[in-house]
Amino acid sequence: MHSKNWIKRIIYFQEKRVYNFYTILIFALFVGGIRTIEEVMLAYRQYYHVDIVNNCVFYLLMIFSYTLVVAISSKTDWKKVINAVLIGVFLGIFPPIIDAFIYGLGNFRYSYFVGMPGIREFFFFNYNRGFPIGEGIVLWSTIIFSAYYTYIKTSSYRRSFMGGLGVYIVVLLISGMIIPTIAAMVAKSIPMRIPNMVVTSIFQLIPVIVFYLILNPRIFTNLAKRSLHCLPFVLLAFMGAAVSGGINPFTLFAAAMIFYAGLVTLVQNDFFDREEDTLSGRYSYVTGQDVLFFNTTYLILVFLSYNIKSMVFLPLGLLYIVSVLYNYDFYRAKRFFPANYKIEGIWGLGSFLAGIFSVKSPVFTPEIIVFSFLIFGGWSLVSTFKDYKDIGADKAVGNQTGYIMLMKASLSLEQAHRIVSTVILLCFAVPATWLFFKGVHILVCILFPLVTMPALWYTLSQRPCTATVRNVLVVISIYLFLLLLVVISIYQNNPMPR
Repeated sequence: MHSKNWIKRIIYFQEKRVYNFYTILIFALFVGGIRTIEEVMLAYRQYYHVDIVNNCVFYLLMIFSYTLVVAISSKTDWKKVINAVLIGVFLGIFPPIIDAFIYGLGNFRYSYFVGMPGIREFFFFNYNRGFPIGEGIVLWSTIIFSAYYTYIKTSSYRRSFMGGLGVYIVVLLISGMIIPTIAAMVAKSIPMRIPNMVVTSIFQLIPVIVFYLILNPRIFTNLAKRSLHCLPFVLLAFMGAAVSGGINPFTLFAAAMIFYAGLVTLVQNDFFDREEDTLSGRYSYVTGQDVLFFNTTYLILVFLSYNIKSMVFLPLGLLYIVSVLYNYDFYRAKRFFPANYKIEGIWGLGSFLAGIFSVKSPVFTPEIIVFSFLIFGGWSLVSTFKDYKDIGADKAVGNQTGYIMLMKASLSLEQAHRIVSTVILLCFAVPATWLFFKGVHILVCILFPLVTMPALWYTLSQRPCTATVRNVLVVISIYLFLLLLVVISIYQNNPMPR
């Protein structure tokens, strides 16, 4: 690269770097941290730790937002674009320095704005609403840089304009107006006391994850296909809330976190199961960089939930810990019986507890404690069915699944599957029996198992393949959803003692 244009030279050398999510994360932390220090020193702003996290999450959002827009407008591989985007994001450290010279120490501030923007917000120059001159100059510099980068790649003024316009819209709407407005509305609707910056950070991370999936369509497609594995755990979270005080807006957050924890586990599983998947005719679609992205974003969300007046962060963190123990090579609990199924039981229990802790003042009555142990033990047994599709691969690599252990005891696959199916049916007969002793109408007690159990038996009786496991998950999810409706009706009429 011999160009005398120094901007082109910087872009060239940035694009030559191999994509690494650590680089992206470090840049977001660096710019967010430096920006915080500058505002404390130069703007005399009082910062709390959740505000600092929000700064770092904000720059992570900016990196992936700009990357998505510029990658589409310039038709360039996003992993090259993202390294060039870091140049524009790095400019974020300069506004406090510029504004300190213009306004003087402590005479300026930065903030989001809620509601519709005024005419000055459209130009990013409004001292009274957190857009002093330095901030406006840097934002426009980033927009112009994005347009210029697109022009370098395409030599098209139209695409250059679209790239700059896209980044302008991102800055104006996503970072400036929509997210802060939604966050303020949600914070008011949740029964717990939640710092506004925590809610804002959560809603900033959501588009980061969405944009990453858009940039990686194969990951999105495969996770969408396998997301059914997460649904039973989401329903267990709603069940926990229903029996301990009622489903509320914060329960939706807990359930969403359970779902995302499931996706993170699927990504880990697909990366570390490369050997088994190859033997089964499936090929890995994730890399170590993808695992790092999903792990990091989930852990940030868990840390943010720690700042909420609720214990929900505890089961959410526990789910991540056991997922690592289950999948990662250094422990690989998946390969050892019964640790593999006990971890599945912890997943069921953790999901149920997340729902319980989503209630403002949960009370662990004897009944709820019994439910918790039944879910832990029951899901440890029920989860055996998911290994039905991988008998050959598990046997080849030495995984000690329930099927393999039964077959080692001189049983055929058919006999082993009959035992597994019978145990699952017995587990799902327990809630129906409980409904009877709970005093639920006899017709509900009869129809509930009558509708669901034959469907479960039929799906379990199919040949070992991915479709069978998927169909069993569908039936189990329907079963849990119907049970949830019944539980809601019971505890609405007879709430738990507080």
